Amino acid sequence: MSREYWKDFWLLHGKKSKLEDEQFQVLRTSNKNIIEQDDWLFTLNEIEKLVSNRLGTMLELCAGNGLISRHLSNQFDSIECVDISEDLLETIDVNQYPNIRKNVADVFEIEFEHNSFDVIILYAGLQYFSHSEVTTLVENIYRWLKPNGKVFFGDIPDVAKLWDFYNTEERERVYFDNLKNEIDVIGTWFDKGFLKKLSNYAGFDSFEVINQDERLIYSHFRFDVVLNKGVE
Repeated sequence: MSREYWKDFWLLHGKKSKLEDEQFQVLRTSNKNIIEQDDWLFTLNEIEKLVSNRLGTMLELCAGNGLISRHLSNQFDSIECVDISEDLLETIDVNQYPNIRKNVADVFEIEFEHNSFDVIILYAGLQYFSHSEVTTLVENIYRWLKPNGKVFFGDIPDVAKLWDFYNTEERERVYFDNLKNEIDVIGTWFDKGFLKKLSNYAGFDSFEVINQDERLIYSHFRFDVVLNKGVE
């Protein structure tokens, strides 16, 4: 599925869901049901453990309606939120969160100065890009990140657990029906080894796979990774 498909998808979804529940706006649903607020807060706290207490500057790519950036706003001096959907970004109240700056842009078309950010986050968004696009994106992120900076890619579909998601005969049938048309409802599935090799290729000093807590709604088929950039 092409990036143009996903761009159109999120532009339309952002427009149609402006008045919907915040979780639905960014499709944080389980079996089409909005997840419990306590469960979402647990997710946010898990993210915070990995990236907080750093202050400085943060960039969130594919930020949507800013649910993560808003939660982390008191942890950073400034946050840049980037998303293709103006409708989703509009829901971030910059009067309430004055250190958040909104950027309506394609993540492949926006540019930042080298060594601009202490932390860069992309949560539940890697799947909307091909392996080729992710290679380019990781190289860009490396340039934007400050020395000793950290990158957090969250909620990545694990190709080794593809059949844990397509886990019924009906789902298997949907998978193969879609495959004939080069469609996958999730998007791109990733191999942990590929991402590790890519992080090395881009220049990162370390790469760590984070196995998700079972309380996270997609933990049965997703994983997280943390990349660190050394001193140049």
